[in-house]
Amino acid sequence: MNRSFALRLAITIAISALLAVGIAVAIPVFARSRAESMLAERLGAAVTILEARVGVSRVELRGVRITGEGVGVRLDRVEATASLLGLLVDGSAAVRAVQLEGGDVSLDLTSDLVRRWAAPGPASAPGEGASEPSTRTLALSGLHVLILDGEDPLVDVTEAAARWDGSTLHATAHGVSIGVNSAGLVELDASRTDGVLLGSRVHVSDVSVSADDVEGPTPFSRLRAALSALRPSEAAGASATAEPDASTIADRLDAIERHLEPGFTFEVDGVTIHRRIGEHARDVITNARASLVRIGEGGYRTRGEGSPDGGGSLAWNLDLSPRVPTASGTVTLDRVALATFVPFLPPIPFYEPERATLSGHLALDGQGEGESVHAEGTLAVDGLALEHPRLAAQPVRSITFQLRGTADFTPAARRLVVPTLRLAMGGAEATLHGTFEWADDHYLFDFGASLPRTSCDVAVHAIPRDLLAETAGFRLVGSLAASIETSIDSRALDATTLRFHVANACTFTSYPEMADVSRFLGPFVHRVEEPDGTVFEMETGPGTSEWTPISEISPFLVHAVLGHEDSSFFTHSGFAPWAIRDALVRNLTAGRYVLGASTITMQLVKNVFLHREKTLARKIQEVLLTWWIESSMEKERILELYLNVIEYGPAVYGIRHAADHYFGRAPSELSPAESAYLALILPNPPAFHEQYERGEIPRAFRARIASFVRVMGTRGRYDDGAVAAGVSEAETLAFHREGEAPPAPRALEGGVAPLPITFFSTVPLARFAVTDGGDEEGDVDAALGDDEASVDPWDEL
Repeated sequence: MNRSFALRLAITIAISALLAVGIAVAIPVFARSRAESMLAERLGAAVTILEARVGVSRVELRGVRITGEGVGVRLDRVEATASLLGLLVDGSAAVRAVQLEGGDVSLDLTSDLVRRWAAPGPASAPGEGASEPSTRTLALSGLHVLILDGEDPLVDVTEAAARWDGSTLHATAHGVSIGVNSAGLVELDASRTDGVLLGSRVHVSDVSVSADDVEGPTPFSRLRAALSALRPSEAAGASATAEPDASTIADRLDAIERHLEPGFTFEVDGVTIHRRIGEHARDVITNARASLVRIGEGGYRTRGEGSPDGGGSLAWNLDLSPRVPTASGTVTLDRVALATFVPFLPPIPFYEPERATLSGHLALDGQGEGESVHAEGTLAVDGLALEHPRLAAQPVRSITFQLRGTADFTPAARRLVVPTLRLAMGGAEATLHGTFEWADDHYLFDFGASLPRTSCDVAVHAIPRDLLAETAGFRLVGSLAASIETSIDSRALDATTLRFHVANACTFTSYPEMADVSRFLGPFVHRVEEPDGTVFEMETGPGTSEWTPISEISPFLVHAVLGHEDSSFFTHSGFAPWAIRDALVRNLTAGRYVLGASTITMQLVKNVFLHREKTLARKIQEVLLTWWIESSMEKERILELYLNVIEYGPAVYGIRHAADHYFGRAPSELSPAESAYLALILPNPPAFHEQYERGEIPRAFRARIASFVRVMGTRGRYDDGAVAAGVSEAETLAFHREGEAPPAPRALEGGVAPLPITFFSTVPLARFAVTDGGDEEGDVDAALGDDEASVDPWDEL
């Protein structure tokens, strides 16, 4: 061999080797740098790659890091299938397949960077652009995914995997947590049709759902809100293809069904619903499974079953048409814990719902083209408990009742008709019926209930003991029957009807110590808890300096109080249905609470027996105590006690203190105008006491006193002389201040109508006529044109 040729060959081999080594070193470095810059430009985030390996038809990246506002991504290995020349010429468009293996992904849905990724257009995340080739495949495995809402975690996936071949998607997620709720496995199958991704199947298994913390935003509602916030608005430049704002059920279904195949199936199995009690979790239902299948246009079929804690069963088989809406099928419950349904119910103030159980059977039958749904069935609720400050001071436990009946619901009219519904509770059974409408422009409430002849004691103690409290100590013999009918139509509130009928043959045989009325026969301590929490106490009762026998109270004052507070006091039995009806109409018309309907007996009960708490329990106790007082005391004794204990101003209790405080008079010396003033301030004495503190009666209130005196004359309570004197005195009426000389004695002019009592020695015995059908005198406050004059702040619930 020629030595010159050999030398040239050796030099060529050496140079080739050096070039090969240089290319082998330079190409991976170039590929890594190129990949970092491409990803950073496309994602708008910082990208680093620890290692790049380049082959003829693939590029492998290891240790990929992507960081930005609210974004943290670590990928162990990324392999892209593409020719080297294609990558150099076409960039990412040359990639035919991408495989991601291992790593962690953390995304904060509130970050601007994630919002840009979610928005359509050039800034879309990889694989979302419309220009990407449909033949591209994407596979990922072994990824840990964490979705955040600010600093709060929303979704945590232990291991996610997926494969996308350009037209079909299969994804799996192991160890999924949403708040305290979790699933062992979630599987999704979907396919792309005409550019739209359509789901065909979702399967979820080994599910654990918590029934705790149902008030406030739940993890699921927070996730929905966070995802909804990612949707672009028109102001942000949303494209014409963006999802519409789903404001109605039909809109929301359209938005969902746009991404569902006709035979879409959702399956869930191995469901456990639990609730934490103290430091321990209790399973209220186990091994539940359910399915939802899309059938036809807008129709779904759902089936499921589960095993409640302590035995029993839960099963349903329903065909649903949510748009109509209508349903057909059955639901069966057997001793199912209420906590099972708490996550799906409105925010009702349940207390320990895991201890309450539901049993029953419901059959639904959708009629015609979704015109109505007929329902019939039974429901037994055992051990229900509720807790709310407007219900009672303590949790109301042991609520047990059964329902049996039928109903028809017409969705188009939003009308529910209940032909018959039987309610059994504590040995008593009532029958209910009604029609209810809640249209956009009106509401209708036409309701009736009746209690057949029932033992009085059974009827009273059918009420949960926690609502009765101390009044549970009442015992009765005899029987009673009752009915109520009411009709309220917002289009004609003046036509509102409210009718009560009670056939009362009850006799109280024993009473709790707190209801002992014999203590009012002599001195007793009247104790009042003021709204600010302070306590006022005074000794009163016959024989004390604070007590005034009714025979020594001005008849003008007695008539004024009766005329303003309870004109039919001597004819009703403690309750005034017509007053309740009138108050109902006026409150509904005003759209707020403006008028109470308490009788004098009811107000007395609140003063001497009950606290000021505004709860349903107090109302129930008030009714029972009013019934007791009317049964055990004569009317004049009730009125006498009332006038001697009620509030007339801050720390001003009893008519003796009131007459002296405002006018420096004894109760027997009160004139028509002074009596009118004291009656008119009764709805809210602390508020009206500002007049006394200022030292003058406003001109408008003087006019009101005069108007009230005239109404008292029109109603026959004051004679002409009393009216003339009262109207005249209203112009000059003045307060007596503490420390001033006592006012001069005077002769009172005029007289009053007789009352059906004997303690007025100057008034002939006669009955002041009032019809049994209602309040013959009508509403004094309405006659005076003051809608708020009779507001009793204790009555509002």
